[in-house]
Amino acid sequence: MVTSRKVRAARALLGWTQELLADKALVALTALKRLESDRLLVRDATRDAVRKALEAAGIVFLSSGRGQGVMLVRQETKKPDEEALTGEDNSRGGGDIDQTENRRADIRSGAHCRQTDRL
Repeated sequence: MVTSRKVRAARALLGWTQELLADKALVALTALKRLESDRLLVRDATRDAVRKALEAAGIVFLSSGRGQGVMLVRQETKKPDEEALTGEDNSRGGGDIDQTENRRADIRSGAHCRQTDRL
């Protein structure tokens, strides 16, 4: 079951505001705030729409005998041989990878310094 704590945690993992999640889930902002408050009744349709929007963004809801939580799963990217067929280059902000993640990877690898090293 999707709880208010799981929704808030999922939003935090994605870096989404309540407004953005409400837009993605196609629900009213007040309905989302009610869901996240955990003190008010929420329609099942609202809870399902929010769950579907979060799952579409890569969130997995976890529940086991050891506890509950959420996890953000990275979206799969195209393999290098698929890039050759489509002509797409996912290494620099294209495809399914978020541009912020690409910049972080470049910074970790030192790629952001290579251009100035050549000068």
